[in-house]
Amino acid sequence: MARRIDPHVHFWVPGENDLFWMVDSIKPALNHTFLPPNVKEHLDRNNIEGVVKVQAGRTHADNAWWLGLADEYSYVLGVIGWVDFTNPAEAADWLDEFGENSKFLGVRPMLEEEPDVDWVLQESVRQTIAAIAERDLILELLVFPRHLKHLPDIARRHSEMRININHLAKPAVPDGTVDDWKRDIAAIAAFPNITFKVSALVEMWDAFNDGWTVADSVTPFARFIRAEAGIERLFWASDWPVVLMAGDYDDSIESTLEGIGELTSEEEAMLFGENAAEFYRL
Repeated sequence: MARRIDPHVHFWVPGENDLFWMVDSIKPALNHTFLPPNVKEHLDRNNIEGVVKVQAGRTHADNAWWLGLADEYSYVLGVIGWVDFTNPAEAADWLDEFGENSKFLGVRPMLEEEPDVDWVLQESVRQTIAAIAERDLILELLVFPRHLKHLPDIARRHSEMRININHLAKPAVPDGTVDDWKRDIAAIAAFPNITFKVSALVEMWDAFNDGWTVADSVTPFARFIRAEAGIERLFWASDWPVVLMAGDYDDSIESTLEGIGELTSEEEAMLFGENAAEFYRL
């Protein structure tokens, strides 16, 4: 039986976790406690065996707490954590410390929160990325379209490193044109060690437009990356609870199924879990 996995969820407790990114406009939907039992009903209803918890804070304590949740709840299959990419010595220590837990899968910097579009070019950041590659950990990237131009260099320098682009780089963000996004995402798709999460398309479209439809928010982007990268390098993901800004958990599934185009049963199994299981070595 095919495995169904959701490789992108978040857990937090306001006032306890580092939610520096949570601006006032999204607090009505997101400034609440979200823990593994809160997502379990959605997993059970959709026959999903487990999740990967992805970084949403920037502290040592956050990493430890996320791994504690993974140890407590068996359906939290792994954690993508955080290190300070501008402090490679400390980052290496944290990678070694947290890497002792087999559920620590990799790390994610939030490039979209960095005011300098060239942040990733700093020598300190390059050294930290090299340390991640040396430890055979995953590099996930939360980026806007303007950051895509720098990613082929990372993939080229670390051709064996597993790299994932979250949310297709949020193409709905008004950050250049759709043609710019297509050009740059196609250049990245040429590297076989890069994978892509088909996720957050609905809520990102809704954030910059008056509502959303699958035809607007999902179809043009999901079908383009499918043509460029192939279904074998794509993962559906819910981005729960952020998806609650524009819909619910099931919207993330149904909009992806409708928007990405016709799938064979094998392709659907790949998109909804088998690809993630292989990438994360679950």
